[in-house]
Amino acid sequence: MDETTSTPNNEHPPADEARVKELQEEARTAKEAMLHAREQLRQAEQSYCQAQQRLLDEQGEPTSYGEIIDQALGFVRKHPGIGVTAAAAMGFVVGRILRRW
Repeated sequence: MDETTSTPNNEHPPADEARVKELQEEARTAKEAMLHAREQLRQAEQSYCQAQQRLLDEQGEPTSYGEIIDQALGFVRKHPGIGVTAAAAMGFVVGRILRRW
């Protein structure tokens, strides 16, 4: 009998057990990072909606794409962290969509 058949199915050799624990910790860390990113994205979306509403209240509806772009750039200059988070989220979504094609 070789080593793989000598151990019962419900037990892992010590090296495998350490690797399983390592992978579980990596999965837990990844899950925490994902939840943190999701919360940041939610906060960014909320801040964006609030800023957009304030702009609309102050300036009214933008009349051209150029004005919309100028407003978005102004917002990103004032809140770069939200801009980076939103860009990363959009990149992730576009990447996931294109990867399926």
